[in-house]
Amino acid sequence: MHLVFKRHARQSRFQVSSPGRPRVRVDDFSEVQSDTAANCAYLSLRFTGRRRFDAALEALQRDLGKLRGERASAGLLDQTHVTAAGGAPQPLSAFGTVAVRDAQTLVVNLYDPSTRAAVESAIRSANLGLQPQAAGEGGNVLYIAVPPPSGEQRARLLKLVAAAAESARAAGRRVRQDALDQLRRSSQGGSTDDARRLEKQVQNAADSYTKAVAAVVESKEKAV
Repeated sequence: MHLVFKRHARQSRFQVSSPGRPRVRVDDFSEVQSDTAANCAYLSLRFTGRRRFDAALEALQRDLGKLRGERASAGLLDQTHVTAAGGAPQPLSAFGTVAVRDAQTLVVNLYDPSTRAAVESAIRSANLGLQPQAAGEGGNVLYIAVPPPSGEQRARLLKLVAAAAESARAAGRRVRQDALDQLRRSSQGGSTDDARRLEKQVQNAADSYTKAVAAVVESKEKAV
């Protein structure tokens, strides 16, 4: 097999958008022009490793989005599930839209006012300390005050942030180790220089991921 892949080397970086969904991109792959098994494996790892790093960072931001901060966030209700009319639990998004009215208020616009009681009950039972209040014609709008956390609540939230960060770092270490193991298996009997160069690129990508996790966590800690 003769496989040629050519790309200019660029500094590894992760791009993280906030407060929306994160997008991570790893650009850390030097020019590869070889038919070695190690290089073939590395080309595959470019895509699988990047996807796994992306998924781990997105999972971290989803987890942190569930935690209260000083400002109201629509993501706070992402994991709230509602059971209406004896049906199976469904995400709140199936019953209405959630928007931020101001720094301390969320607004839920219900699709069907008849589900208001079930939605209110689900929000009160979500262990978020929130109390929705009905408004609008027919009670199709819910206003939810989101007060800043108390000192005790903030301490608890910071512990949850730290736990989520450690889970994300552990996920990154697993991606890195899996990539290195695959490269080492593929490079047996091949060029030692090639193997070391590719392992360094995997490490560079892992280092960039770790920095991205730190940036996301620092931002959340400031918001709590």
